[in-house]
This record gives sequence, C-alpha cells and structure tokens, in this order.
Amino acid sequence: MVVTLMVASFGCAPGLSEVPTAGISEKSPAAVRVIEVQSEVGKTMPVAVLDESGHLRDARSATLQELQEHQATLRQAPIASSNLEDDEVLVVWSGSACDTKGRITIGPGAATIVFEPEPRPGCDAISVPRGVVLSFGGPILASNIKLAAVDAIIIAD
Repeated sequence: MVVTLMVASFGCAPGLSEVPTAGISEKSPAAVRVIEVQSEVGKTMPVAVLDESGHLRDARSATLQELQEHQATLRQAPIASSNLEDDEVLVVWSGSACDTKGRITIGPGAATIVFEPEPRPGCDAISVPRGVVLSFGGPILASNIKLAAVDAIIIAD
C-alpha cells in the first residue's frame, strides 16, 4: 500500500524502483525505529521510521530551533527537507496538534520519503510543524529526495 501511495503522490511511472538514488552508494545497517517527535506546542508524537533503503544510520526528533529555522519552507509545501550535514537530512512537515502517531517511510535508494499520520478523530487545532533528523551511512542530497505527506484520515467520533 505504501508503494501505491508513493506512486500516486509523486505521479511517477510504475517503475518507482528505477528512480535514481539521492546520493548514497553503499548500504549500512538499519532497523525500524520509533522516536518521540516534539512540536512547538509541547505535545510529542510517536513516529515509526521505516527504512526500505538500508542506508539509515540514526533518527531523532528535530529540535525546536531546527523547526523554527525551517518553518518558512512549510508555507510553500506540506513537507520539506534540507541538509544539516552531508549525511544528515532534516525532514519537516505540517501536522495537527491532534495527530497521535505517524510513520515515515524511506524508499529504496533513499530516493523517496513519505510521511503518513495515523487516522485520528477530527478536532479544531492549529497546524504545527514537526520534524525528524535522519542520519545516513554516507552523503545524501536532500534536494534529490522526492517527498510526500499523506493527508490525515479523519475518523468519526
């Protein structure tokens, strides 16, 4: 299902696996990680980071300072990325204070990153920036990564 979402979100041809890598040449060990992602409103949210590339070395929540420094980019798109270091990518997205859980999927070759919030009840809340810092086993260019944020599914109370 994630592959279907990525194809729909990016409008790519069916050969999504043929998308060039974002710059990593050798795989490093990776595992599924769950991290507590903070926001400016003080509410944390568990986010599962699923690495299909095999290149992820570490993942952590973005600091409030990192979120504030990159908040302007969210006015142009619901999800954005930038390099903090040659091997570190900050991924920020615009979420809701009512979000409860989420998932980030790093696609093959680290060429795609998709954020997907878990379905949640509706609520009246302001948009809040959230983000993660992803550390890879080698240099990676954030500008070469295709990003997508799946809209939250609102469930009836």
